[in-house]
Amino acid sequence: MGRYQVGFVLLTELVPEKWGAAVGTSINLGYASAYLYITLYYRYISRKSYPLFWAGLVMNVLAVGATFLIPESGKWLVSVKQYRKARESFEWIAKFNGVKNFKLNTFGSELTEN
Repeated sequence: MGRYQVGFVLLTELVPEKWGAAVGTSINLGYASAYLYITLYYRYISRKSYPLFWAGLVMNVLAVGATFLIPESGKWLVSVKQYRKARESFEWIAKFNGVKNFKLNTFGSELTEN
């Protein structure tokens, strides 16, 4: 459940505000549909759920490992005024995406505070 919540928050933060509700609704519909499908499939069609169990276990192990690699949301860090950490987060994301010579000097909210 935690993996789903983290993914939901990150995805809805990364889209423009006008698309946030649509993206959030789509994520919830997809999650609910998959949950219903899997439940009905293993209730009425097949009783051999071990492959699904092992696939789920592998995905959870990978997700736990990924939590140590994914930086904190830059948008959230700016909203709580942790600008140094936000810069580091954005620089890590830029490096991961292959952007060279990325430099972020100030955030707009930093200028209005001083």
